[in-house]
Amino acid sequence: MSKRPYISTGHAAKLLGVTPDTVLKWIKRGRLVALRTAGGHFRIPREQIDSLVEALSSSASQAQKSPPQHCWEHFAADGSVAPECRSCLVHRSRADHCWELMRYPKEAGFTACFHVKTTCDACEYFRERQHAPVRLLIVTDSAELRRRVSLGVETQSRFRVEFASHGYDCSLQVERFRPELVVIDGSLAVDECAALCTHLANDLRIPGVKIVLAATRAGKVMERAPGVVGEVGSGFELRDLLPWAGPGACGE
Repeated sequence: MSKRPYISTGHAAKLLGVTPDTVLKWIKRGRLVALRTAGGHFRIPREQIDSLVEALSSSASQAQKSPPQHCWEHFAADGSVAPECRSCLVHRSRADHCWELMRYPKEAGFTACFHVKTTCDACEYFRERQHAPVRLLIVTDSAELRRRVSLGVETQSRFRVEFASHGYDCSLQVERFRPELVVIDGSLAVDECAALCTHLANDLRIPGVKIVLAATRAGKVMERAPGVVGEVGSGFELRDLLPWAGPGACGE
């Protein structure tokens, strides 16, 4: 018998952030290799669990680094941006969501899109983006939360997920990743969390960003911060964020 440490399915489930039933299913499908004890219980090598967590986190991160295609890139001919797109509000503001800018009234003097004369539903770019994964940035220092969400990405393809710690790291991720949805966990003080929400809501690099709070005191923050569209519990899963995963309404 090897001297490698073996753990129970219940212990493995806690480390992976899943249910014991899920661990048993993975064993039956061959995703996890386990030994049986004399009593018929499964025991899994601890190093196998550690490797699985690392592999899932790495694959999720690598699969989410492709830059989004903007509308002017979508409509570009031979790689050249069309003249009408260069003078468009969407291109000039470098907005990811052209449909968000369609909300501005025409009397303001802005032209938001030359390609759609009716509604956004008639636009091939909008219809394509409707089914694209939502870029989700989770601001947290919790290793457990990162592990749980990374595992969830495997079964919830509606999101592309990146993580950031508070402050400077968050700003770097905004520049590189341009999130559409930001979840902030509850480890920040109310004033600090409200300040971060305000900064994100006013960041011109991510116009129209949606902010969700995962905190027990979310209500106090929401009273002070703009851009917050809702709240989830601290033990949230990716499926809990689906109400904010749509591309948003577009104007006439």
